[in-house]
Amino acid sequence: MFNARLLLALASLGSVATSAWGQAATAPGQPEPDFAFASRFSAEAGYRYENLGLPRMSGADYQIRRNGAVVPYATHDGLRIETHGATATVGFTVKDLPAGWPGGALRLEIFGGFQSGAGESRIATPLAAGSFLVFPRLDGRTRGVNGSSSASPLSYSALETSVDAYRLGFKAALRVAVAPGWMLSPWLAVSAEYTHTHQEKLLSFPEFRQAYTTDVNLRSVGIGGEFGARLTYRPLPWLSLYGAGHVGAVHRRTSMDAVQCGSQAFTDRCTGNFYLESGAASASATALRAGGEGGVAIHLFQSLIVALSGGAVYDSAVPGFRSPQTPPGAGARGTPAGIDHSGHVSYFGQARLVWRF
Repeated sequence: MFNARLLLALASLGSVATSAWGQAATAPGQPEPDFAFASRFSAEAGYRYENLGLPRMSGADYQIRRNGAVVPYATHDGLRIETHGATATVGFTVKDLPAGWPGGALRLEIFGGFQSGAGESRIATPLAAGSFLVFPRLDGRTRGVNGSSSASPLSYSALETSVDAYRLGFKAALRVAVAPGWMLSPWLAVSAEYTHTHQEKLLSFPEFRQAYTTDVNLRSVGIGGEFGARLTYRPLPWLSLYGAGHVGAVHRRTSMDAVQCGSQAFTDRCTGNFYLESGAASASATALRAGGEGGVAIHLFQSLIVALSGGAVYDSAVPGFRSPQTPPGAGARGTPAGIDHSGHVSYFGQARLVWRF
C-alpha cells in the first residue's frame, strides 16, 4: 500500500494554492487503513496556465463636445492576459493520527511558484466633428485643449501589459478517511507574494500629429492566509478524482511610478520632445480571495503520479493604474494619477508530477 498526495499551488498578478492528495487502495472503493509508508517525503513540479483578469487602466483621457459634455474614450477595462509558469512543492508527514482516525496523517509542506505573461489591446475611437480634446497630465492638470476641424477625427489607443508574479508559502494539512474510498483533507496555509505589473498606454491623434505615452510600473508585496479542503474519491487503484475549494485574505502594499511624455509627431512611441513628467503613488488594500478546482490523478507507479486539474479564483482587490481625472477646461486641475483596486476572476489549468520517496 502507498499514499500519493497532490498539491495545487498558485502564481502572479494577485492567483492561489490548493492541494490534492491521491491515496492508494488495495481494491477499488477501499481507503487505506493508515498513512504509514516506507518513506514520508514527497516532491512535485508542475506547469501552470492562467487566464488573468487584466489589471485595469481605469479612467481615461476625455473629449469635450461643443455642448460641454465630458465623454470617456479609448478605455481598456475588462481585458484579460494569459500567463504561464511553474510550481514546486516539498512535503513531509510529521505525525500519524490515532487509530480512531483511519488513514489519517498530518503533513507540513512548503510550496512556491511563478507566473509570467504579456498581452496588448488596440482601440480606434471615432470622435464627433468639432470635438475638443483635453489631454490629462499625471498631476491632474490638462496639457492643453485641441479642437478638431475634420468631419470624422480618430484617436488611437494601444495598451501593452506584462505581469510577473511570485509566491512562496507554508501549509499544514490534515488527512482523514471519511467513508470507503473517500478522503477529506482540510488545510491551512500562509504565503508571501510579489507581483510586478508593467503597462504602457499610447494615445495618438493623427489630425494633430501628436502622441502621448503613459508608462506605469506597479509593484505589490502581500502576505495572506487561506483555509481550504479537498475531497478525494478513489474508484480504481490507478485513478483518483477530487474537488477542492478555499477562502482567504491577502493584504497588499502597492507602489506605483509613472512617466508620461508627449511627442509633436505621430509615431508608434513617444519621443518626449513635447513634454516629459513623472508621478508616484502608493496604496494598501486587503483582498478576499476564494476559488475552487477539480482534477484527476493517474497513479503510474507506486512512487509517481500525474495530476491534471483546472478551476477559477476570485480576487476582490487587484491593483491597477488610475488615470488622472481631468475636469473640462484648459489648465483646470483634477485628481492626480494613482492606484485603483477592482475585483477579477482568473481561470487556471495545470499539470503536475508527484514523486514519493
